[in-house]
Amino acid sequence: MKTFFSSFNLDVFLNVFRRIGVASILFASLPNAVIAGNEDWLNVHGNLTGWHFSALNEINATNVDRMKLAWTHEPENTTEEITGFPVAANGLIAYCTGNDQIWVVEGATGKVKWHTKITDANEPIVQINTGCRGLAIDQGSLFFAGMSGRVMAFNLKEGTLRWDIRLWPKGSRKGTLNGPPLIVRDRVIIGTAPHSSEHGELYGLDTKNGAEIWKIDLLTAGVSASLPGAYDERTGTLYWGTGSPYPLFDEAGSNFKTRGQRPGDNLYSAGMLGLDPFTGEIKYWHQELPHEIWVQDSAQSESLIIERKGGRYLVHPNRSGLVFVYGLDLHPIRVWQASKNINFVKGIDKSTGAFKERKDFNSGSQKGLCPLVEGAFPGLPGAFSPKTGLVYKVVAEWCMDVVLNDPATPSLSLKNPDLGGSYTPMPPNNERARGHLDARDPFTGSKVWTLDFPEPPLASILATSGDLVFVADGRGGLQALHAGTGRKLWSDSQQSGYAGGVISYEAGGHQYILLTSGWDVRRHASYAQLFGAPFYLDRPTSSALKAYRLP
Repeated sequence: MKTFFSSFNLDVFLNVFRRIGVASILFASLPNAVIAGNEDWLNVHGNLTGWHFSALNEINATNVDRMKLAWTHEPENTTEEITGFPVAANGLIAYCTGNDQIWVVEGATGKVKWHTKITDANEPIVQINTGCRGLAIDQGSLFFAGMSGRVMAFNLKEGTLRWDIRLWPKGSRKGTLNGPPLIVRDRVIIGTAPHSSEHGELYGLDTKNGAEIWKIDLLTAGVSASLPGAYDERTGTLYWGTGSPYPLFDEAGSNFKTRGQRPGDNLYSAGMLGLDPFTGEIKYWHQELPHEIWVQDSAQSESLIIERKGGRYLVHPNRSGLVFVYGLDLHPIRVWQASKNINFVKGIDKSTGAFKERKDFNSGSQKGLCPLVEGAFPGLPGAFSPKTGLVYKVVAEWCMDVVLNDPATPSLSLKNPDLGGSYTPMPPNNERARGHLDARDPFTGSKVWTLDFPEPPLASILATSGDLVFVADGRGGLQALHAGTGRKLWSDSQQSGYAGGVISYEAGGHQYILLTSGWDVRRHASYAQLFGAPFYLDRPTSSALKAYRLP
């Protein structure tokens, strides 16, 4: 029923399976000394499980205090933060910067191997959400998804072009490719972020030539499918989250089933899809937030395929701070709450996720609505460690005042037709706005440890088999924590903040921790309003790759 909502070489064995995300399932039962493999980071999640976990353990809890900055690479002519994840394979690092530039550097030195700028002088620059969101590597090919709908494959080592296609005509206002590609065997899977009048789409392309094999229409205007999901090899199912419909703030009130600009539940929005990546067939679906109006969608968080006591589950953090635990048929098993300040619903059934009472919008204003549109899970993906059995996720405690557009005032309505109103970031009632990194049981939400931050870190979280968790913040701080206790083992501070991907890879026989630095105040205006210095609008942006290793 569908619902929406050593007698062998261990290194060789694990490397055979790492591309399909199966090898790391073994880690929880293996002793630390023999955990190996996974030296590459092939997509935004590292592998297809969605874990953001590295099996490398040269850098570990006993020696991380000796870790030093090994090299820094600064891309040319870049004034924006690097929003996409670096990827790594065979000792090479690939990443992309604003206006569709690709860089490939040596993982041991940061020396540029090759570089290309995709956007030519006649290509219109997309004014909304400019910049590349990431790449993917598979079998020696580097796959790129450009904001303007262009998808390309290169030879990773040499930079030669293998194929180049467009998903829509040049200059089209259909939308953007706002997320990195995901490779599942011989398919390139890419989701779109449409403009307000268009439907979001998911594409399945042939890795050999870019030919379109299938396309899924998400049916509701504005619904995006940006961040790649997780793939379960055993069932052949790819799980993918979807975004909110437009206009985001809908004034239909409690009569949303029949009123407003998008009446009804808005099928396929703010939920999870389980699909066949080879045919595009939707096998399962579950809508986490029917008729979503608070900008708390399901498209921007990771999906985690996890085993527990012989059972296999999908754990998905919704942007709102609610975490949905599913069977692999997307039947909800449990919902738990990570953020203290959630009031867009007054109650939720913890076994089904059904709302008990919503705070729907009518014309006018809504005071103290929590969380802020950036979400209770505002940044890049968290991590799961199969060694500790814990999920590590940054949580934001912040709220907003909302004013809906007045239909009688067209000039106001035209200011942001996609949003449908305006909002002002606010701290929670009788509290300060803040962030915290939590280590929790992914099935129950039981908290094992927490670390407070004056502002929510936006960079991704990395867990490793060296019993480490890495977290980077907007002030330029990087910390290595003990995965089991949260105790700080090492830290470093840089001048520019972090809001990008953090990965681990192997090059020249050594493990590296790599992250992208750069804080673009235009993207994070709420930080200046809520937290002041050092997040004011005159703060310079400096983007770079920074790689750390043991001496």
